[in-house]
Amino acid sequence: DPMPGCPDFDTDRITPPDVSKDAFFQKPEIDFARIKGWTAQFVGGTGQFYLSKRQAIRGVPNARLEANAQRTGRIILTPPAPIIVDHPFDTVEAWVYGAYHEGVALKVNFSQPSGPAFSISGGDEEYQPGGLIFSNWMLYRKRNPTRKIALAGTTITSIEIGPLPPGNYLF
Repeated sequence: DPMPGCPDFDTDRITPPDVSKDAFFQKPEIDFARIKGWTAQFVGGTGQFYLSKRQAIRGVPNARLEANAQRTGRIILTPPAPIIVDHPFDTVEAWVYGAYHEGVALKVNFSQPSGPAFSISGGDEEYQPGGLIFSNWMLYRKRNPTRKIALAGTTITSIEIGPLPPGNYLF
C-alpha cells in the first residue's frame, strides 16, 4: 500500500457496478490503463499516482490517486504531451472512482487551435450534506458551460482535482 495513512474505501464488500460493456467508451481520449509519462503534482500535500488492479471496473488496471492534503490544495495531472481530440465535442464523460468530499470538483483543461483556452468543471455541486457523495464508481458527465462546440484539434492539457481541504483522499 503506497500510502498506509490513506483510508481504503475499496474493501471486499464493495464491488464494481454491474455495468454493460456497451457503457464503456469505445475510443476513449484518455485511457488510464496506461499512465506512462503522466505527472501528478500534489499542491498542498503529498500523494501517489500509480496503476492499480483495485477497482478494476473494466478488468484491467486503472490509474489510482491517493492524496493527503496538509492544507487546502489540489492535484494536477499532466499528460506527457497534450492529447489531441480529433472530433468536435461539448461534453466530458469519464468513469470515476473515489470518495468525493464537499467542494471537490474535477476540471479538464483544454487549449484550442484558434481561440482561448477553456475548462469543463464540475462535481462540487453534487455534494450531499452529511457525508460523502460516493465511494464507488460513478459516471461523470459535464457539458461545456458556454454550450459551445469545441473544434476538432482541441487538446487536453491537464486535469485538476480540488480544492482539497485538509484530509485523506482516494480517487
